[in-house]
Amino acid sequence: EAHRRLLRQHASGTTYSLALLDYLFEHPLLTIRMAEQHLGCSYVTASKTVELLTRILPIYAANGSGNSVVS
Repeated sequence: EAHRRLLRQHASGTTYSLALLDYLFEHPLLTIRMAEQHLGCSYVTASKTVELLTRILPIYAANGSGNSVVS
């Protein structure tokens, strides 16, 4: 719940951010493409959503072979 509160404080992209947060609890590793498919949005939107999560929450973003991975 604390993570949800942090995301709500950052109004931009809240709907996608909350949906992706829930998804991360079930799938702790994901690529931008996986986020794009799960959210049903563009690659750019998924990428911005992942970037927002990594900026606000205590999660780690790693780059490997062209895909960002969040854990």
